[in-house]
Amino acid sequence: MTAANASNKIVIVDVLNESLEAIIDVGNVPHPGRGANWQDPVYGWVNATPHIGSPFVSVYGADPVDNPEHAWKVVRQIDLPAAGSLFIKTHPDSPWVLVDMTLSASNDKQICAIAKATGAIDRCFDVATAGKAVHMEYNKDASEVWISDWAGEGGGQVILDGITLDVIQKITLPATTGKFNVTNSANDIY
Repeated sequence: MTAANASNKIVIVDVLNESLEAIIDVGNVPHPGRGANWQDPVYGWVNATPHIGSPFVSVYGADPVDNPEHAWKVVRQIDLPAAGSLFIKTHPDSPWVLVDMTLSASNDKQICAIAKATGAIDRCFDVATAGKAVHMEYNKDASEVWISDWAGEGGGQVILDGITLDVIQKITLPATTGKFNVTNSANDIY
């Protein structure tokens, strides 16, 4: 799955058979980052993308074997307070799908938590204090989620409890954006 963001589409390619599986129309300039996928209670295995230019998350079915009627179709559109999203992230052991709005003029300090159980926004809240909230990354067991407060001075990493989403710790670092958990990267945990 890849974003054809200049075309406002997500493209599904079968890399084993080297064939195009589907082209999905989504919002303006999709930007899934490394992406997020989870078991939806209604649609089974799904993937999602937020958008730089549209204030919503497009959730599309991603299980052509067990849920072929929903595969490669948008099954949910989850409205956000603003456009400007760069990253969406989850973990198999988390009840949340988290999305930022980093490029928004008004909500750039916030992230939104989508509840996997309902497929709806549970809450949107400020995380960054000095700069822009960007790039969520879970630790190995999803007990913590790390979010960058992207600023030249006073920013750093904000560490949230992976379940309650309460702030556990803030670490001041200059101009931090992406960070990657080696276990998640090596094991394709998105």
